[in-house]
Amino acid sequence: MTFQNPLGLLLLLTVPAIIAFHLFRSERRRVEVSSLYLWRQVADRHSRRVRPRLLSNVNLLLQLAAAILASLAAAQPHLPVRQAPSPPAVILLIDDSASMRAGDVPRLEVARNRAREIIGRASGGTRFMLLTAGPRPRIVQTFTTDRTLLYERLWEISGTDGAADLEQALALAGAVGDRAQTNLVLITDGAISASRRPEFPTNLRTELVGGQDGGSSAANRAVTAFELRVRPDGSAVEALVGVANHASDPAEVRLRLSADGITVSEHRIGLDAGEERLLTAVIPRTRALVYAAEFVDNEDALPADDRAYAVAAGERPVRVHLATPGNHFLESLLSVYPNVELTVTDRVRQPLSSDLLILDRVAAPSGLRGSVLALGTSLPDGPFAAQQLIPVDRPASGRVDSPLTGGVRLGEVRITRILIGDLHPRATVVAASGEHPLLYTYEDDRLSLVGTTFALSDTDLTMRTGFPVLMHNIIERLAPVAPAGELGYARPGSIVTLSVAPGEELVIVTPDGTRLGYTPRTSRFEFSQTWQAGLYEVRSASSRARFAVNLLDSDESNLVPRLEAVRGEVESPAGAATAGRPVWRWLAIATLVLLAADWLVWVRRY
Repeated sequence: MTFQNPLGLLLLLTVPAIIAFHLFRSERRRVEVSSLYLWRQVADRHSRRVRPRLLSNVNLLLQLAAAILASLAAAQPHLPVRQAPSPPAVILLIDDSASMRAGDVPRLEVARNRAREIIGRASGGTRFMLLTAGPRPRIVQTFTTDRTLLYERLWEISGTDGAADLEQALALAGAVGDRAQTNLVLITDGAISASRRPEFPTNLRTELVGGQDGGSSAANRAVTAFELRVRPDGSAVEALVGVANHASDPAEVRLRLSADGITVSEHRIGLDAGEERLLTAVIPRTRALVYAAEFVDNEDALPADDRAYAVAAGERPVRVHLATPGNHFLESLLSVYPNVELTVTDRVRQPLSSDLLILDRVAAPSGLRGSVLALGTSLPDGPFAAQQLIPVDRPASGRVDSPLTGGVRLGEVRITRILIGDLHPRATVVAASGEHPLLYTYEDDRLSLVGTTFALSDTDLTMRTGFPVLMHNIIERLAPVAPAGELGYARPGSIVTLSVAPGEELVIVTPDGTRLGYTPRTSRFEFSQTWQAGLYEVRSASSRARFAVNLLDSDESNLVPRLEAVRGEVESPAGAATAGRPVWRWLAIATLVLLAADWLVWVRRY
């Protein structure tokens, strides 16, 4: 029993007071006498009885019981109730990184079978959750006791070509599970370097699968680096290539460099056991868009790291549609802007097929989608509803934390007049003159907009050095432009931003030939399904593009287990005694009943 108000037990001090009261009070009884002479004798004899028989005094016993029960009721006791144990919970954290795809029988398949065994051996009420620990950890299945559903979700884990991010995976597991009540099981091949190994929680245990012997099943050669740089004069491309031999025996590899599938050079490289090496090469500059470094006739446990690609950015120019009655400064700037294909018209022409629409003092049609820069005009269904044109005499002030105004001294810009009106609450004011916005941004599911309430003809902005900087910042926000000819790649699991035509059907072909279809609403489309290493092709009605995804991770290519078994585990309690149902109300009622009984006994007695 527990007491929520132990001070209530102080009422027990009334017990000795009640006993004293009954001990020293004179007991009076009804006595019939035949003469008043005898009354004095009765009174004198009664006064000498100051010690009545307490145990035979019913009123005393009832009052004592009432005092004790009232004291207990004031202390608010709660009787302990043994609750039924909550069903045990287990989070299965399955490593689906690149190393788990190694071997004749992929380690991931062994891991799925091991997870199936763990689920099958558990008691019927055990709740399971499935998580992955690849380059971007994710929840595959939330807590459930449905074994059939868990088995189906297990086979949906197909693996990636990226490195495991155990820190993020454990953080995700900790966010969805109670560490004190949940068992966490990491199923992995142990090919995790010490530098990437976070501190393991106490409720984690590991299940190591595949490659524990570190023998031939872990032998692997890998391309670990592929960096390209175009010489300043554009005459050639300088390549830095890293190769590694993660095996217990020396090996010789043939490395081939190619441009658009045409072999540029081949190199025979001897590598000692565990050796990593960097080498440089020069590739004559051509109009090639895809460069590759790959092993020739190499058979090892992990093919995903046998090659690497780099794709030239700017394969498709960014299409800019400028609708203006005439603006020499704006047209001149955009005509020399890197990797921009400029179209100039005197009005907006439908349908739009541009990456960026710039409206310069022209009426805008309703229903615009994609990226829009509105200079001194407003959209009929946009975030700014213009009302009138007013003169301005206050200097502009901009937000110092906005990337749009970085490098631009707006306080020095002279603006003669602006549009005033109602601005949508979701819009962000970047620069203002007093209470009137000058530059604002707006985003929703169909429109990405940067707008000004002034026309370029009503300001000296175009005559200042900050004008090209401001336009560059705006274009980078609405339609990011990679430097023409820049060579690069992405990591598995990363998000690749593509410049596309809004509303056009988009098809992305993955390295294994899978076709993924999308219909982007804006000109910037973020593609996140980059789980495979290799070349991706982007197709639409108006453009073609490619991008590369490479592993290039020496730690992940090293298939030798480096993680020792961990046996931390938390057992779910069979049951816990906790504060249960309060009983003070019943004690209070019993106190009232006893007091009522005491009163009835006293009335009947006297």
